[in-house]
Amino acid sequence: MRVLTTIVVFILVLLPTRMMATEQEPDLLIIGNDTLLIKSFPLEDLELKFRPFGLTQETAPSTACWRGYRAVWRVENDSIFLEGIISCSTDFSIRPKIKEQDINEFLEKNNLKSKLVNKKVFADWFSNNMYYVSNKPIKKGIYSAYLFDEQMASYIKKKHKKLAYEIKNGIIKKIE
Repeated sequence: MRVLTTIVVFILVLLPTRMMATEQEPDLLIIGNDTLLIKSFPLEDLELKFRPFGLTQETAPSTACWRGYRAVWRVENDSIFLEGIISCSTDFSIRPKIKEQDINEFLEKNNLKSKLVNKKVFADWFSNNMYYVSNKPIKKGIYSAYLFDEQMASYIKKKHKKLAYEIKNGIIKKIE
């Protein structure tokens, strides 16, 4: 009985505590002259056999970057392109120099065919809805600009989110 009481008390003590996790470094999305931070990782949809920079979760530079990289995306016309793969900003061993992965070499190593257009790869594998999340200003007139995918946005109250992009096979179908 004493063991059961101890277990129940232990569980009751743990239940109200918050779960803590390290926020992951976001990918970058360039639209015109603006750079947004996106909490969606389209490159992960490819289920890569070989990871950028040869890193794994075990060799990632920090818990803030389990993927070991950040992807740089660009919107041009009605399409989304992979423009670069860079090292995480938490990788102190290479600061201040950011490493960049050769995209073509990386895709070939993973046996993926790329549609290279002006040194960018058309992201025809990516389909998702992206939501803009409204935040309070950091400073007067300066807001953090995050885009979340469908799954991440489901945790955010409806009044705080707005559909920004509907993307199907790399083509932006709807922009609000």
